[in-house]
Amino acid sequence: QYRVLWIESRPLWVVAALGVSVPIVAAATALSLALEGDAFAAAAIGASLVLGDIRYRARRKIVAALWGTEALTKNQFYWRVERWLRPLWWSFHALCIFSALGSRHIRWAGVDYTVRGPQDIEVERVPPPKEKV
Repeated sequence: QYRVLWIESRPLWVVAALGVSVPIVAAATALSLALEGDAFAAAAIGASLVLGDIRYRARRKIVAALWGTEALTKNQFYWRVERWLRPLWWSFHALCIFSALGSRHIRWAGVDYTVRGPQDIEVERVPPPKEKV
Protein backbone atom coordinates (compact mmCIF):
# COMPACT_ATOMS: atom_id res chain seq x y z
CA GLN A 1 0.00 0.00 0.00
CA TYR A 2 2.83 2.40 0.78
CA ARG A 3 4.37 1.70 -2.63
CA VAL A 4 1.10 2.69 -4.25
CA LEU A 5 1.06 5.89 -2.19
CA TRP A 6 4.66 6.65 -3.16
CA ILE A 7 3.77 6.34 -6.84
CA GLU A 8 0.28 7.86 -6.86
CA SER A 9 0.25 10.44 -4.07
CA ARG A 10 3.60 11.63 -2.77
CA PRO A 11 2.04 14.23 -0.42
CA LEU A 12 -0.05 11.51 1.25
CA TRP A 13 3.06 9.29 1.49
CA VAL A 14 4.90 12.16 3.21
CA VAL A 15 2.05 12.51 5.73
CA ALA A 16 2.19 8.75 6.43
CA ALA A 17 5.98 8.86 6.78
CA LEU A 18 5.81 11.77 9.20
CA GLY A 19 2.98 10.11 11.09
CA VAL A 20 5.14 7.14 12.01
CA SER A 21 8.56 8.82 12.05
CA VAL A 22 7.81 11.66 14.46
CA PRO A 23 6.68 9.41 17.36
CA ILE A 24 9.67 7.09 16.86
CA VAL A 25 12.19 9.94 16.74
CA ALA A 26 10.52 11.72 19.66
CA ALA A 27 10.48 8.56 21.80
CA ALA A 28 14.11 7.74 21.03
CA THR A 29 15.18 11.32 21.77
CA ALA A 30 13.18 11.51 25.01
CA LEU A 31 14.51 8.15 26.17
CA SER A 32 18.08 9.19 25.44
CA LEU A 33 17.67 12.49 27.28
CA ALA A 34 15.84 10.85 30.20
CA LEU A 35 18.69 8.38 30.62
CA GLU A 36 21.02 11.38 30.88
CA GLY A 37 18.88 12.77 33.72
CA ASP A 38 16.71 15.28 31.83
CA ALA A 39 13.57 15.74 33.97
CA PHE A 40 11.53 17.28 31.13
CA ALA A 41 12.24 14.25 28.90
CA ALA A 42 11.22 11.88 31.70
CA ALA A 43 8.00 13.88 32.18
CA ALA A 44 7.34 13.74 28.42
CA ILE A 45 7.73 9.95 28.49
CA GLY A 46 5.34 9.76 31.44
CA ALA A 47 2.80 11.96 29.65
CA SER A 48 3.13 9.84 26.53
CA LEU A 49 2.45 6.67 28.53
CA VAL A 50 -0.63 8.26 30.14
CA LEU A 51 -1.95 9.43 26.74
CA GLY A 52 -1.28 5.99 25.28
CA ASP A 53 -3.28 4.41 28.08
CA ILE A 54 -6.15 6.84 27.48
CA ARG A 55 -6.09 5.86 23.78
CA TYR A 56 -6.05 2.16 24.73
CA ARG A 57 -9.07 2.53 27.03
CA ALA A 58 -10.99 4.58 24.45
CA ARG A 59 -10.42 1.90 21.81
CA ARG A 60 -11.69 -0.77 24.20
CA LYS A 61 -14.83 1.28 24.92
CA ILE A 62 -15.48 1.69 21.19
CA VAL A 63 -15.15 -2.07 20.61
CA ALA A 64 -17.44 -2.82 23.56
CA ALA A 65 -20.03 -0.29 22.33
CA LEU A 66 -20.02 -1.72 18.81
CA TRP A 67 -19.72 -5.46 19.46
CA GLY A 68 -20.36 -5.96 23.18
CA THR A 69 -18.07 -6.85 26.05
CA GLU A 70 -17.73 -10.44 24.80
CA ALA A 71 -15.62 -9.04 21.93
CA LEU A 72 -13.16 -7.85 24.57
CA THR A 73 -13.06 -11.10 26.51
CA LYS A 74 -12.68 -13.19 23.34
CA ASN A 75 -9.64 -11.15 22.31
CA GLN A 76 -7.69 -10.88 25.57
CA PHE A 77 -4.37 -11.65 23.89
CA TYR A 78 -4.89 -8.93 21.29
CA TRP A 79 -5.58 -6.32 23.95
CA ARG A 80 -2.44 -7.23 25.91
CA VAL A 81 -0.36 -6.98 22.76
CA GLU A 82 -2.07 -3.73 21.66
CA ARG A 83 -1.23 -2.10 24.95
CA TRP A 84 2.48 -2.89 25.20
CA LEU A 85 3.83 -3.48 21.71
CA ARG A 86 2.71 -0.26 20.01
CA PRO A 87 6.34 0.84 19.36
CA LEU A 88 6.85 -2.42 17.47
CA TRP A 89 3.90 -1.63 15.16
CA TRP A 90 5.22 1.90 14.58
CA SER A 91 8.64 0.52 13.68
CA PHE A 92 7.12 -2.03 11.30
CA HIS A 93 5.11 0.66 9.51
CA ALA A 94 8.15 2.92 9.31
CA LEU A 95 10.10 0.08 7.71
CA CYS A 96 7.28 -0.48 5.20
CA ILE A 97 6.93 3.21 4.40
CA PHE A 98 10.62 3.82 3.78
CA SER A 99 11.09 0.58 1.85
CA ALA A 100 8.64 2.02 -0.69
CA LEU A 101 11.21 4.66 -1.68
CA GLY A 102 12.47 3.83 -5.12
CA SER A 103 10.39 0.68 -5.26
CA ARG A 104 8.84 -0.01 -8.63
CA HIS A 105 7.64 -3.60 -8.29
CA ILE A 106 4.31 -4.71 -6.81
CA ARG A 107 2.96 -8.27 -6.67
CA TRP A 108 -0.75 -8.43 -5.97
CA ALA A 109 -2.99 -11.51 -6.27
CA GLY A 110 -0.61 -13.38 -8.53
CA VAL A 111 0.00 -10.42 -10.83
CA ASP A 112 3.33 -8.60 -11.07
CA TYR A 113 3.33 -4.88 -11.79
CA THR A 114 6.38 -2.84 -12.77
CA VAL A 115 5.52 0.81 -12.27
CA ARG A 116 7.56 3.44 -14.05
CA GLY A 117 5.05 6.22 -13.41
CA PRO A 118 1.35 6.80 -12.70
CA GLN A 119 0.41 6.03 -16.31
CA ASP A 120 3.33 3.74 -17.25
CA ILE A 121 2.68 0.29 -15.79
CA GLU A 122 3.79 -3.08 -17.12
CA VAL A 123 1.55 -5.97 -16.05
CA GLU A 124 2.79 -9.55 -16.04
CA ARG A 125 0.79 -12.51 -14.83
CA VAL A 126 2.77 -15.06 -12.90
CA PRO A 127 2.17 -18.56 -14.27
CA PRO A 128 0.53 -20.90 -11.73
CA PRO A 129 2.91 -23.40 -10.10
CA LYS A 130 3.15 -26.75 -11.81
CA GLU A 131 1.49 -29.61 -10.00
CA LYS A 132 3.79 -32.32 -8.68
CA VAL A 133 2.99 -35.75 -10.02
